[in-house]
Amino acid sequence: SYWALLPASNPGLLIAGTTALSRVTMLGGDSLPTYACRDAEWRRMVQANRVQVAAHPGEATDRIECWRYDPRILGGEGVVDRFSLYLSLVDHPDERVRLAAESLLESMSW
Repeated sequence: SYWALLPASNPGLLIAGTTALSRVTMLGGDSLPTYACRDAEWRRMVQANRVQVAAHPGEATDRIECWRYDPRILGGEGVVDRFSLYLSLVDHPDERVRLAAESLLESMSW
């Protein structure tokens, strides 16, 4: 993931990470919003100066997760899909985040 300075208007990225988790569970979100995009899209955005990479986390306004596939394929309503969200957080160091992520699986119909 990358620490970034996004423009005031989000460049079409989906909400991900604990930011997305806070929207679908009772868990509170982080102070910096997290977004997801395909890794190739991130490189294009940086090259086109549509986003700046922060020198360190303290300068960042946002956190970007780069995925191997386009999260928009399965995501909807501006948020990544629940199963991908679960997979991205299943090994999170905070037990509260892991438990909230596990609750996503319980709410899914298979």
